[in-house]
Amino acid sequence: MEFVAGTHFYYVVTLYKRKVEIMKKRSVFLLLFIFLLSGCRQEIVSDKVNEITPLSPAQEPVLNSGIYQEDNWRYWIEHNGIMIKSYEGNPEELVIPDMLDGKNVVAIRDTAFYQKTDMKRVVLPSKLQFIGDNAFYRCYTLEFIDIPDSVEEIGSNPFFRCSSLKKISVSENNLFFSDQDGVLYNKEGTKLLVYPEGREEEIFVIPDTVTAIDSDAFGYCPKCKIFQIPSEVIDFPREGLTAYDDEIELLVMPGSAAEAYAIEKKIAYRLLDV
Repeated sequence: MEFVAGTHFYYVVTLYKRKVEIMKKRSVFLLLFIFLLSGCRQEIVSDKVNEITPLSPAQEPVLNSGIYQEDNWRYWIEHNGIMIKSYEGNPEELVIPDMLDGKNVVAIRDTAFYQKTDMKRVVLPSKLQFIGDNAFYRCYTLEFIDIPDSVEEIGSNPFFRCSSLKKISVSENNLFFSDQDGVLYNKEGTKLLVYPEGREEEIFVIPDTVTAIDSDAFGYCPKCKIFQIPSEVIDFPREGLTAYDDEIELLVMPGSAAEAYAIEKKIAYRLLDV
């Protein structure tokens, strides 16, 4: 009986060890399967992340398909035309085509031409309607830009950090925007939209027609350090007038919104004579 019991015990222990080994193998295969499955899922998630939904113009066009490419241009096809996503290259002069895929180029996506550091001049398409936020962000050598009459909407300072930009010109036939001495305004001249950062002047006098200054309108402005603001201006950027407000000075009227703004943002200022 002792021999039989010992044999039985040995058998039970052996069987248990085998089951443990089988369970270990199954655990390994299960972990491997989970790892592979998570990898596949990550690829799917990554693909979805890469399919960035373009910001649409005011009409909110419907995206019909994915990203297309023709030559160096990457773009989306929308119901009202083409939206430029990006350009592969860094030429000194860039002419954005009027048409791609047989359709008018009507929109430029946010940061589409990010950091094209060699680009000195760009020609916008004749049917362009929309320019996205920071579309030409950090195009350090861009010097001039002409906005055609077709443009209806411009995002937050498309020319932010364009430190060589000296002049923005707008077609006289444009119904939504205008320029005064190379500075971009809305059509009525009541809102200052973009002050080119490459201008050489040390003092800038904001016209009396202006009542609002757009966010990021002044950007870095390395040369201009004094801004004369009329009492008509009552709407100011929330975050500050420039990127370096501690290096500028405002000339303001006593009791004006500009004086209150300077005090709130702790910007140096001087009062103008009434």
